[in-house]
Amino acid sequence: MNAGHLTRRQVLKHFGALGGSSLVIGAMDAWDLMGPESPSRPILSGMQPDTRVVILGGGLSGLTVGYELGKLGYNYQVLEARDWVGGLCWTVRRGAQHTEIGGETQICQFDEGQYFNAGAWRIPNRDQAVLGYCRELGVPLELFVNWSDANYFYEENAEIGPLSGQRVRLREVKADLWGSTTELLAKAADQGQIDVSLTEEDQELLIQFLVRAGYLDTEDYAYRPPTSRGSEERYDLSALLKSGFSSRVRSLYSGTGGPDPLFQPIGGMMQIPLAFQKVIGERIKLGAEVRSVSQTEDA
Repeated sequence: MNAGHLTRRQVLKHFGALGGSSLVIGAMDAWDLMGPESPSRPILSGMQPDTRVVILGGGLSGLTVGYELGKLGYNYQVLEARDWVGGLCWTVRRGAQHTEIGGETQICQFDEGQYFNAGAWRIPNRDQAVLGYCRELGVPLELFVNWSDANYFYEENAEIGPLSGQRVRLREVKADLWGSTTELLAKAADQGQIDVSLTEEDQELLIQFLVRAGYLDTEDYAYRPPTSRGSEERYDLSALLKSGFSSRVRSLYSGTGGPDPLFQPIGGMMQIPLAFQKVIGERIKLGAEVRSVSQTEDA
């Protein structure tokens, strides 16, 4: 192969062999071939006459491409290896089957009405593209409870210190972390030990904020666990930090998925690909495993 005439396709192929998809994606990003996350759908227009399009995969991306091409009048077909559409948007219900690589088939035995999202779980409020398709396709949504302050942390591990083997609620962790850290900061600010440029007025306002945020005593700035915590017995700051539970507490939001509100389709995430399937119809071919793709000379 002449190294002076390598195509980008050939380079990416070799990158994939050397470093897998991460190296390929990195190279494509360097070449500005990877589009950034978009909060809305792209506006497509125009059509190339006498063009047939084959879409490999009936996941959400493939279905979206087919749906948009169909609106432009393209002749297309979606090929999906499985016997259902959705890809990672798979909702498992009673009777759902999955065959492992070793050949063992698992059959879901849930009660009627129960389901489990085995892939994607939630839709961030910033994802206006997906929310827009749900609106357009008539997929009803409901709020997704991403995090509950009543949840427990529990771990049996001597390395996490005194809280090993104890059930600790998230609200207790949050209250005691905020309380203990704001207590330290308020006392330091009151004694002028914070190494930042604060006017006397700013210092007083900061202390007032810390008192409110951390449920501190207004006289000695000591943390007093509030009734909303659930009990008056506080956890030691050192124990909380050593436990690692504190890593789940953030200033903006807890957990993952983004700031509230989060959404989910009523009946499971698979309702979105099923809505696409209803519109696309027979252009989707299930059980169509693609084993090879040939590149022609004029492609």
